[in-house]
Amino acid sequence: MPEAFDHSIIQFLNADGSRAVGTGFAIAPRHILTCTHVLASVLGQDASQPIPSRTEITASLPLNPSLQTVKLTVQVSHPRVEQPDIHTVEDISLLEVIGTATLPHAPLTVLPDSGHHGHRFQTYGFNRQGGSWFTGTCAGVVAEGWIQLQVNNTSDENLNGLSGAPVWDQQANAITGMLVAKLRGNLKSYMIPVSRLLRAIPPDICNTNATPASPRSPAQQSRHTLLKTKLERLQAQYDLETRVEEQMRMEKLIADTQAALQQLE
Repeated sequence: MPEAFDHSIIQFLNADGSRAVGTGFAIAPRHILTCTHVLASVLGQDASQPIPSRTEITASLPLNPSLQTVKLTVQVSHPRVEQPDIHTVEDISLLEVIGTATLPHAPLTVLPDSGHHGHRFQTYGFNRQGGSWFTGTCAGVVAEGWIQLQVNNTSDENLNGLSGAPVWDQQANAITGMLVAKLRGNLKSYMIPVSRLLRAIPPDICNTNATPASPRSPAQQSRHTLLKTKLERLQAQYDLETRVEEQMRMEKLIADTQAALQQLE
């Protein structure tokens, strides 16, 4: 994980600055992503409505040794939707830095929906002022189009304030999504994948930050197709399997196949 990942993470506080309400991260030297409901919490507004453009917000960068605070203005805001589906672009806001300050930013990459399954991740979010690190495993895509995450070593309460945090995929070696929600009563969280994030912001920013696909030879393309087919078949079988030992065996096969795919991608 590059140092830029840590230095790009933004903390949002409530109106009186007494508590952390969410997280954000830089995707370009002058642009930051977060969840619309995080900004609504800062401003005391309704997250089901877009945040007005040019709204100004001050945020902090607790892990950045050279920049303590930054002033931002809202550029694009997609409101939260109560029942999103796989086609919905929602709960995403883009902010721009006011003034001359620039931010470091870690790389983004787009994975296919099936490409997240079984990948290990790290993230940093502000469940408290100052924040905390979290780790876990990606489970796969759900009906909302989000990616379900299984978070390690935490409690339901400790997940509060992580919305808007970047998710660093250890296999992809890049940011593959942004935390958006949690399901109360267990340790599951959800992220919006980068493919959906890029649909929510202007193309000129997308084009400068999305990792392009590497060109492949005909032989590599053939192997890629075979591996992708194998992975989809394994994941379908895994979803139906109920025996623990067989699930463990298949998890290893899925991880090995994903690793082989990642080398080609």
